[in-house]
Amino acid sequence: MTSIDSDQRRLELEAALADGRARLEKLKLSRLGEHSAKLALKLFEGRDPESALNSIQNLRAELGQIDTVLKEVYERGLAAEHREAELHPFEDAWIAVRRRGLAATADAQAWRYEWLGTWSKALAALRFTAADAIAQTDNPYEDVSPLRACLLSVSRDLEAEDWERAVGSAEVVLRTGNAQPGLDARLRVLKCRLLRRYLDDLDAAEIEATHAMARTDDGDAELRGLAIAAVAEIHLDRANWDQVHKLTDDVLVREVGVADPLIAAGRLAEAEGRFSEARDCYDAVALRFGATASVGALFVETPGTLLWRIARQVRWSDGHAALELIDRALTEGVTGKGVDPERRVLLERARILDELGHRAEAASAYNEAGERYAWSGSDRALELFQRAVELDGDNPLFQWSYGESLRQKANAKEWAVDYDMLRRAKALLDTVEQHPPAPDDAWALTSLALVNDKLDIDGDQALLFERAFLRNPDYARGHALLAVLLRGHGYYAEALTIVTAGSELSTADAYLASVHVYSLLDMGKPEYAQQVAEQYVRDNGPSLEMCTAQAVVQMRQGNPGAALAILAEAEDEQDIQFKRAICHAAVRQYAEEQALYAEILAKKDETTDPLLVGWAAYRTGNLDLAGQTFRSVLPLDSSGLDLAQVLLRRGSVDADAGTELLLSSIETSSSIGNLIHLVSYELPLLIDAVEGKPHEAAVRDACQAAASASERRVNELRSLRRPEDQPSVLLASARTAFSQDDLYRAAELYLPFACAGGPPEVADRLTEVSDRLLCHGDALLASGDLPAARRTWKWLRGTIADLLDDRIADSVQSRLALSDIDEGKPLAETAADHLRQTDKDALLDVVGTFARDVPSLWAQIDGLSEVFAAESPLAEMTTRRQLYASVYALDRDAVPDFTMSPFVSAVEIALGGGLARLRDSSQVELLIIGLRAQVTEEMGIWVPGVGVQVREELDPHTASFQVYGRTTATITMPVGHEDLMPLRSRLEDVLRDNLFRWISVDDLELWISNWDASSYQAEGDHSWLPHQPAGRLQLTRLLRMLAREGVPIRDRDTIRDAFTTAGNTAPGDLLTEVRRRLYPATLGARDGEAVESEPLPAELETRVAKGLYGDGSTWAMPRAEARNLVEDLRAWRRTALPEGPVAIRTSSREHRPYVWRLLAAERPRIFVVAAEEVR
Repeated sequence: MTSIDSDQRRLELEAALADGRARLEKLKLSRLGEHSAKLALKLFEGRDPESALNSIQNLRAELGQIDTVLKEVYERGLAAEHREAELHPFEDAWIAVRRRGLAATADAQAWRYEWLGTWSKALAALRFTAADAIAQTDNPYEDVSPLRACLLSVSRDLEAEDWERAVGSAEVVLRTGNAQPGLDARLRVLKCRLLRRYLDDLDAAEIEATHAMARTDDGDAELRGLAIAAVAEIHLDRANWDQVHKLTDDVLVREVGVADPLIAAGRLAEAEGRFSEARDCYDAVALRFGATASVGALFVETPGTLLWRIARQVRWSDGHAALELIDRALTEGVTGKGVDPERRVLLERARILDELGHRAEAASAYNEAGERYAWSGSDRALELFQRAVELDGDNPLFQWSYGESLRQKANAKEWAVDYDMLRRAKALLDTVEQHPPAPDDAWALTSLALVNDKLDIDGDQALLFERAFLRNPDYARGHALLAVLLRGHGYYAEALTIVTAGSELSTADAYLASVHVYSLLDMGKPEYAQQVAEQYVRDNGPSLEMCTAQAVVQMRQGNPGAALAILAEAEDEQDIQFKRAICHAAVRQYAEEQALYAEILAKKDETTDPLLVGWAAYRTGNLDLAGQTFRSVLPLDSSGLDLAQVLLRRGSVDADAGTELLLSSIETSSSIGNLIHLVSYELPLLIDAVEGKPHEAAVRDACQAAASASERRVNELRSLRRPEDQPSVLLASARTAFSQDDLYRAAELYLPFACAGGPPEVADRLTEVSDRLLCHGDALLASGDLPAARRTWKWLRGTIADLLDDRIADSVQSRLALSDIDEGKPLAETAADHLRQTDKDALLDVVGTFARDVPSLWAQIDGLSEVFAAESPLAEMTTRRQLYASVYALDRDAVPDFTMSPFVSAVEIALGGGLARLRDSSQVELLIIGLRAQVTEEMGIWVPGVGVQVREELDPHTASFQVYGRTTATITMPVGHEDLMPLRSRLEDVLRDNLFRWISVDDLELWISNWDASSYQAEGDHSWLPHQPAGRLQLTRLLRMLAREGVPIRDRDTIRDAFTTAGNTAPGDLLTEVRRRLYPATLGARDGEAVESEPLPAELETRVAKGLYGDGSTWAMPRAEARNLVEDLRAWRRTALPEGPVAIRTSSREHRPYVWRLLAAERPRIFVVAAEEVR
């Protein structure tokens, strides 16, 4: 090679090296890349080309080796990231994988397509953090800032639960999202559900669902499934079951990419009562989609049963997650067959807690599940209560529940009582003495009483019942149990008294109602028994217990045919078959009778009552089996009667023995029902059976003697009473006196028990008696009868006060001392000392009672100033200030904040900055003036002025309506939209909803004068207005209650007439009378307008009534149950009633206010009347 060629090679290599150095220096690399580049640059510095090339070659080989290692590490890390993303979707790994996918897209269109689809998936799962992370991913191809802002707005609105704005934001995305299929389908389904579930716009929701259906196909199972589910949900809400079937019937066998169609199919099955098929659908969801289906993606409904079935799958891998799902399921409500489908869920919850080692929580859960199983009559309750005690044996409630379950199990077979089990129950229930039960657990005392009675333990067992009633006066079921106990001992008259009292506490307890029916029957009052039974069925619907009771009523009245018709509707159980057979025999339908007895005998080995087998054998002629059976269950009350009939029917050899057994069994019987049934139905059948036989005459004589003996015994039992000095009888008398507000008599009866250290509950009741007597004295004082008030307090001081806590004694002593001051008498030093030692807050309360007006206040101040004169001037000034503040509410804390501000209007419209132009608008001013005049004229209440202010902190196009500074409603007005009707409509709602606030005791004269302040002394009849504070307050409350429900109060003459004639009645009676006279204005009718009232379905009204407590002044219900009730009321209102203002009619005035409250938020507004208010 020539030197020229060598130089040329060198020049070319140097040029390549220089070019390489320049390019490396310009690269934009990470810190690690920059470091590697600097190492490479060193290869080009100060070296000849040949050695530089050799170095480059070596570096490249080494970098290749490094790259091989890095590639393997990268691939393993990427695989781990993918696995993590699959296991925990929408978490950090999932976001990273999706961002890598976006980075690998080929162009702007592909990037946007993938970006929007990924964002919509995260949004669909309600994973807003992941959705926002995807939305904020940088686009290397184009600027997507406007669309990104829209995506973020959707997430923000959904998180804030601003459904209306969320729908709007989603629509903006749809218009700018380039119709990406996943985005389009998911957002339309989202809009559909928001419109359907939260905005009550089913028609708009249907449009979105239809669009989703039209823009998807079977090629994408996930998107098609979402669309199908959305359409199905619309039909579910409209109860179009056939359409839902068409969409979902094959969902279990078809491949679906989402859970939504399966959930829709499950909801349909639940709605149609096909609970097993519903569980199949939900189990399929749990198996295919796991816990992710519980999220409620895209706001799909997650029924309680679905959550439960998912929990069953999750339980084995994540017990804590399963617990959360079960708690959600119980909140949502679980459906199924039987009286209590949720009991299985509660049991599952208990078992999970047990498996997790949470002993105390598991014990409580087992106890709760046991209660639910016990209520439904399941034997499983016993083992659940036992497990609760095993886990937490120190909890008395669990011991009592287990004891009560043992008691029921021991008595399951009346002819074979398990006394060992009863003794175990007693050992558990005896702890009530060491751990007095709370009011809701007072049943433990009655359980102990029933166990003691069955074990024949000496003592007045009814005393435990009376203690239970002292702890819980509303314990209705206890009254039924005590009645059964008394009936068992032959005290039928007292049993009727106690069960009648219990029936006044509850009208929904079938057991209580049936005991009431039988008690009336046994006391010879079948007509009243029939009324009780019929009333129960009207109020609560039929039940097996009441069906049996109604049949017995008809049989006692001599109507076996009517009884047979009633029993035909009952379930085909052996006891029902037995009663049917008796009725068939009574109407001489012997073939039907024999067929029923033959069926009982065919299953004799399965029967739970051998008496039925014995009687079936007796009536079918198998006297040996009958005799053997009846002898096996002696000495049951009825078995002697039954065995005697077998002997009499057998023949003359046994006739004498049968007669003797029959008469002796009658004399010792404590069952009126058995004796009446014997004479009415059984003895006639016996006579028929021996007709024409040699011993017929002997049997007839025996039957006649038995009839006479039964009549005597029935009369004896009806007149039997417990001794008057028996403790339980005395406490029962005291209870009756207390319930009738005969406080002195109640106290006299309770006092001996308190003095003798009797039941601990007596002291609490005496305290309540004392408090009521104190209030009674205060009422006498308020009415001006101080001498009578002093007599009351002196009686308390001399009889009860010293037996109770110091609070009662101090209150009595303080009242007596202050009454001396009130009369201007000098205080005895002992009384003064007592006042000095009395708690100041308690003393201020009593002073407030005596300070009925300014003169009496000054009398008290002057008297107390002398009492406290020995104290420092500062203490005296403090005492006076406290007295003034307490009586006249002078403290700053007693003054509402809004009254301290000169800028607050009663009603104010606050406008966002974008609506500032409306503040001085003449149109708005005229709108407010006209609306105030209209409402004032229609309703008879002056509407205060309405202020309009601009508030920059509000969204620009938001109008906020405030009453006394509190926001009650808001609306959003479109940009540049000049229509003021939305503003007027919402303002009218606010004014009408708050009208009742703008009439007070000081406004009555103005109200009479039609709010004309310039002439109110001359116009209107003021003579009838009450002058006493209590009367003015009563009238004001009446007017406010009418206005609260939208009833005009401009018919002053009608209100005056009703108030003056009924003003002294109870508040509820007064309100009903006024509403009756104002009818039809109570229907929401305006001048010349006709409005009809629609009756509320009995089933819904019965559910409302179940929330009433005590005297009906309190309404309460578990949150989930109340929510379901409101939803059902609204659904009925939407489907059964016309649009516009509507009136609903209830059958009871007690239910009316609560129906209105439950529907008060409905628009158009609801008016509710009671049947007795309609004229």
